[in-house]
Amino acid sequence: MLFTEPTFLFLFLPVLLALYFATLSREHAAYGNWILLVASVLFYAKGGGAFTWLMLGSIAFNYVMAIAVDRVHGTRAAKRRLAFAVTTNLIVLGIFKYANFFADNVNALLTTAGIAPLVVPRVLLPIGISFFTFHAISYVVDVYRRDATAQKSPVHAALYLLLFPQLIAGPIIRYRDIADQLARRIVTLDDLAYGVRRFVIGLAKKVLIANVVAGPADVRIVADLVGRRRQVMTGVMQIALDAGIVGFRAGHDDEGGRDNEQSQTHRLNLQRAKARPLNGAPMGMVPQACGFRRRVRTAKRLPCASLSLARRISRFLPWPS
Repeated sequence: MLFTEPTFLFLFLPVLLALYFATLSREHAAYGNWILLVASVLFYAKGGGAFTWLMLGSIAFNYVMAIAVDRVHGTRAAKRRLAFAVTTNLIVLGIFKYANFFADNVNALLTTAGIAPLVVPRVLLPIGISFFTFHAISYVVDVYRRDATAQKSPVHAALYLLLFPQLIAGPIIRYRDIADQLARRIVTLDDLAYGVRRFVIGLAKKVLIANVVAGPADVRIVADLVGRRRQVMTGVMQIALDAGIVGFRAGHDDEGGRDNEQSQTHRLNLQRAKARPLNGAPMGMVPQACGFRRRVRTAKRLPCASLSLARRISRFLPWPS
């Protein structure tokens, strides 16, 4: 489900907010957590289908492993359990994301050698599996490093990993930053108003800018590929123009999506305070609509969404200091 779909705008979001604020209380705890958890499962199931069970299984596995690591902290057993949890998560990610790639390459080699190719069923890619896997790994690693204690409540742990505004594409919110807010949070009128404003701005960026530019960008790319268009332009200039159009569209699409995602948590008051500017640009606001406020930190690392696969892994593995 996309934040720009009519189903989300006129059905999912209004019903969720109505149920969440049905108690007419500024304080939200168990009732609000259950509402958000059920809504997040439905949100993913709308697009993920049967893979919803894979996601729930991953939550259960990492919930158990975090508690197991926490119980034997400071021993070699804790390191072994952490290694098992990280390895299992990465194996699952590798199977779903790279099984087809390896199968195609092996079959290509077999065909070249004159050997009949292997019959391997195609593996479908679950929505958001990369982000979700690294999010779960970060939780277990935080527990191992004693940045936070393992969450004993399965509802709270599931809500942390499954919260719908950042379920598909992030950003990764470190567990230590919102652990104390999973049990109780306060929603103010300012939080709700800010969430609405940011959602409207993000929606405008996606619908009025990114989606409008997408049409001409796609036409230019297709025309270049099939060789149907010839202009009196040098190859470098044409590539630069095409790259500029695509980059402009992708930038506003990503920025608008990020505004929409983070505005949801602001309205529910799951938020963090404004972070210090990084490289001249604000790092943005993490979900605040539900009352989660992330602590201000002078982090030296870039946001995880901008990291490559290798840097994501290196960020969460327990390298010796």
